[in-house]
Amino acid sequence: MSVKSPSVSVLVRTKNRSFSLKEALESIVAQDYRPVEVVVVNDGGEDVEPIIEDTFFESDVEWLYRSISEPGKGRSHAANVAMSLAKGDYWLFLDDDDLILPAHVSSLVNRLEKSAETVVGVYSSVQCVSKQVDSQDELKGETFAFDFDATRLVFKNYLPIHAVLFRSEVYKKGCRFDETLDLYEDWNFWVQVIQFGDFEHFNHITALYRTHLSGVGLPGTKKDFNDDLILFFKASMPFWQTKHWLYLFTQESHYFKLLSAYQDLESEKQIWSAHMTQLEEQAEETRLLLEANAKQTELLVQKQSLEFQNELSFLSKKLNEFNGSHSMTQAKLDNIENLVSHIQTDLTNRPSLKNWLDQLRADTVAKTLWLKHKLSRLLYFSREFVSLLLKCDFKILAKKIKKKLTDWFFQSKQSKCATFETPILPPMHSDSPVFILATHHTRFIALLIEHGLKQLGFVNVTILAPETKEFTSDYHFVVCPQIFEYLPSYYFAFQMEQSVSSRWFTEDYFHTLEHSVAIMDYSLKNIDFLQEEAGFPYQRLFYTPVSNLPSEMVFPNAAAVKKEAEYDVVFYGDVNSPRRKRIVEELGRRFKLLVVSEVFGEALYSELNRAKVVVNIHYYETALLETTRIYECLSLGLNVISEVGSDQSEHALLDEWVRFTPINDVEAMCSAIESVLSTSNRNDLERTDINHFTYYLGRMLMSLDLIPRDTSLLPMPLSCKQCYQRLGLSLPETYDRRLYLEQTQPKTHIFPGLRHTKGWIGCALSYHYMAKQALACGLTQLEICEDDVILGENFETQLKTVR
Repeated sequence: MSVKSPSVSVLVRTKNRSFSLKEALESIVAQDYRPVEVVVVNDGGEDVEPIIEDTFFESDVEWLYRSISEPGKGRSHAANVAMSLAKGDYWLFLDDDDLILPAHVSSLVNRLEKSAETVVGVYSSVQCVSKQVDSQDELKGETFAFDFDATRLVFKNYLPIHAVLFRSEVYKKGCRFDETLDLYEDWNFWVQVIQFGDFEHFNHITALYRTHLSGVGLPGTKKDFNDDLILFFKASMPFWQTKHWLYLFTQESHYFKLLSAYQDLESEKQIWSAHMTQLEEQAEETRLLLEANAKQTELLVQKQSLEFQNELSFLSKKLNEFNGSHSMTQAKLDNIENLVSHIQTDLTNRPSLKNWLDQLRADTVAKTLWLKHKLSRLLYFSREFVSLLLKCDFKILAKKIKKKLTDWFFQSKQSKCATFETPILPPMHSDSPVFILATHHTRFIALLIEHGLKQLGFVNVTILAPETKEFTSDYHFVVCPQIFEYLPSYYFAFQMEQSVSSRWFTEDYFHTLEHSVAIMDYSLKNIDFLQEEAGFPYQRLFYTPVSNLPSEMVFPNAAAVKKEAEYDVVFYGDVNSPRRKRIVEELGRRFKLLVVSEVFGEALYSELNRAKVVVNIHYYETALLETTRIYECLSLGLNVISEVGSDQSEHALLDEWVRFTPINDVEAMCSAIESVLSTSNRNDLERTDINHFTYYLGRMLMSLDLIPRDTSLLPMPLSCKQCYQRLGLSLPETYDRRLYLEQTQPKTHIFPGLRHTKGWIGCALSYHYMAKQALACGLTQLEICEDDVILGENFETQLKTVR
């Protein structure tokens, strides 16, 4: 039985903005979530029924429309009317001057469905955009992306109205827009709503705030809003609690002065000052009580420590007994091995299972110490195994054997990783066989891994066919592991999905990632998502950005098939996305265009070389930059024009090689194409690894002790002398700490530190590597700032003295 999706009502207020209303409604139609109800309330403005009918014609969106003809009722009245008409489980306001991106509703519904009942609403991050002359919306820079703080919300509105999806039940509890307010009315509404529960922040940009149409409260606004603020605070004070008054007096003194100018608040201040004194006295009493109990607490800790020592002695004794009986347990293990061998002779028609059992036996021999800890579970399984053999059909038995052994193997492995100890891994030598498994779509990544491994000294690297189902016990790099039905025992998972659309990240996929040796990812945004949303610790994740390759490695037969370009522009990829289709059609009207789809390898490269320019158009407006496609084209020497990605700041190295244009700006893309066509020069990319893929690959292998701790094996991630004069030490995988260092030390070059399962070893390797590279650049002194330091206001002045 299918579970019915909650219904969503989108409430639209409009007045005399038909030009932007249509765009707002179109952004609702483009949502990837259903069912959606649309309620449009016209606050006495020009007739907009033709616009609504035209927008929703032949659409599967259910909508309800009510026109209010009386002029001067105001925005708050329009909002209340919209709520009185809405029927959905969840409500979302969208004013006629703003836009929501296609995944806005689905993302917020998914988050609210998973939240506790005490959460009354969820909100996304919102990007501000401004409209320039003769162009579409462009990024302005400001972003509303604040974590929820109920007290702060009372004094600072960090929630654009269309950012929030909330439960409709708050309307039944009396929440209404105050019709005495014509500004800050939504802020007052949120103050009412949070009386009934908290909000949660979904930190992804899924909506746009058009500052050229509104812009209230943004930096640089010259209008005096003090009168409106006074009205807002007067309307909101009835909902204030003790903590809000304390916050006003201690944290928002400028608002206190503002309010005092309109009404006498000194008496309230005296009352709450006395209250604060009382709280301080209570705090002092609590401190004295804690001191009195300190000795009692110390005795309790000593008692618990003694109990722990006794338990440790007992376990040590049991372990010695276990080691003494190892010969007996080994005999039992041999009996199990013999039993598996007998069954294995009957599995000639199941090569994959046979190979898997072979691998299990090989792993068992290699992990004797590890098996000691799990032997009791194995012996229990052997009894169940014999019982199933006597009762069940053989096919069912084989299936259960594989499932039970797989669960046992991976749970043991996962419990080992959960403590972040050095994992028990087979040795890896320069002549060890290493295999790479990738689909046809991702062969460029396979070539990139192969090239990096060979640069690190591995001489026996093989790229497998995508249909491979039988594997050896050697290490494998698997690109997009969720695609494959069969996986090897030891594999590095190269994660390639985009976290802007969480629908790709299923429980099965997380299971696949969990059981890898390590998780590689090309995007810092994805790494942040895998930690915050999926719960992976950063110790399991390794940033491995895509980079370029020598053209002869990517396309060995380029010279043989090289022809004069017969097309101006080529686009390759899926054109089923409406926005992609619209842009591609416009390019086709202006240029001689070639569209390529479902072609891979050398056949694809031959097609791309038939055009002078390759364009990269995102599938989603909020998409991460498709670095695989871009670096693949750059490696072929092709000119690339691309829309900016939502993670554009991560890819400054590409600015020299790629022309970037704003999202949805067809005019800007056409201008860039015309500019490139007028030069008629091919992209002369250097042969060097400009995004340092080999460094990051070696960094991962060194952290797991799979290659020697010799920093001379790794190429430099920073190549210029100026970079090493002042370095910031951080890990790409600790996203927030790295971001903090970038924001507080903008003149510092971030060094992606080396890692190890023992943190102090990674830190030592990093300092050794940075110092050695600084010496190679001819420097005699080096400044290093770690990402957990907080610098004082006079730091720069004091630093000059230190120098």
